[in-house]
Amino acid sequence: RNIHISAAEPAEKFGGERQQDASEFAGWLLDQLHTDLNYSRARGPLMKLTASQEAVRREQPAIQSSWMEWQRFCYANGSVIKRTFFGQNSITITCPHCGYIQKTWDPWGQITIPIQNTPKGEASLQNLLTDIHAKPSTLEGYRCDQCKQVGPTTLQKISRCPDILILVLGRNEWNGHEHLKKKTVVRFPLDGLSLDPYFISLDGRESERLDDSFLAPFTYDCYVIIEHFGDNPKAGHYVALVKELDARNGKDKWFM
Repeated sequence: RNIHISAAEPAEKFGGERQQDASEFAGWLLDQLHTDLNYSRARGPLMKLTASQEAVRREQPAIQSSWMEWQRFCYANGSVIKRTFFGQNSITITCPHCGYIQKTWDPWGQITIPIQNTPKGEASLQNLLTDIHAKPSTLEGYRCDQCKQVGPTTLQKISRCPDILILVLGRNEWNGHEHLKKKTVVRFPLDGLSLDPYFISLDGRESERLDDSFLAPFTYDCYVIIEHFGDNPKAGHYVALVKELDARNGKDKWFM
């Protein structure tokens, strides 16, 4: 089916004539395509696991439980969009008081990377990914489901890597009065970005049922960059840089 905008609703379906965020538009577009291409939409989501089923899943290797949770997600989300663009996070919540472990899973269509201002004014993409997927953090105000004590920690790791990876640099900052744009320079490799360090442990086990999205190595080459020019998030201009194969010499070439 085609996405049709009639003359009676010129720009309102896209948010009016206001400036829009490129990553939000990409997410909206992928959701629209998924809705139209989802051949499993009539099924509806599966029922939540029982307490006994949750207990069994906590004892399973992380890679196995992650694969099973992805199958549950795909039960009502069967489209090429989800298979191609969507990954999954495995979130482990550990109570330091009683040792109770809780696992949850979160599917995503893009990884949003918060950017912090640094003394040198620059940061590496790998270090920013490490801050998200390799360092435990404390859940403020969260109470353990078992002992009801405050202070469990959470560790988020990637548990499924998509064929096409979308990374969003979160440059929007609210200072209490207005939205500002963080100017930190983020350095990243154009080829050979590995997500292996941020992936869950295979626990020495691999199931023959797993597809490539669960089996390392996970290496990505960059072929599209969307840059925003402007001093604040509410104004400016977007420019797309796209890498294509030059048919004349068989080499990659970047176009603006």
